[in-house]
Amino acid sequence: MNDLYYLTALNFDPIPEETINSEFNLMQYTSNNLKSLFEEFAQLKSTQNQDGWIYDLPKPIGSLPREKSLPKPKPQTKWEKFAAEKGIQKRKKDRLTYDEQTGKYKPRNWRKNNDDPIRDAKPGVADPFLKEAEAKKQNLAKQKKHQLGNIQYQEKSKLRAAREEKLAQQKRKNFKGGRK
Repeated sequence: MNDLYYLTALNFDPIPEETINSEFNLMQYTSNNLKSLFEEFAQLKSTQNQDGWIYDLPKPIGSLPREKSLPKPKPQTKWEKFAAEKGIQKRKKDRLTYDEQTGKYKPRNWRKNNDDPIRDAKPGVADPFLKEAEAKKQNLAKQKKHQLGNIQYQEKSKLRAAREEKLAQQKRKNFKGGRK
């Protein structure tokens, strides 16, 4: 019996005692099993294309064992247990939402330079765009302040370096070299 799906030659007959003792007889016994596998393989339905022959293999007779055991199921987290008890299911929000004012579908979040996205207003926040615009203005003012401070520091360090260079030149002029 051969399993053509796995290309495996199977022989469940007991091996004769004289075959086990002789290496030549064992090779002959093995080659006979392999020959029967090739004969069954040659009888399979096949087609030829530009890459070569294609054989339609039958379904496997048996299954190969797994290398590792099946993974154990992971224990539920506290949130998963709570959600299962309360019947909470995770919902995925749609990327596009319908804007009733324009009558078009628009992206939920502000991405890819969309001019007028739709935002979910949180309770207690009057206008999420206004709050975001104020935060952006404050951030720009802070950056501008830091930028001016950096420019002043650079100018001071340039002046300091120029002053030190001038003093060094004066010392060299006033120095009357030589030893006494």
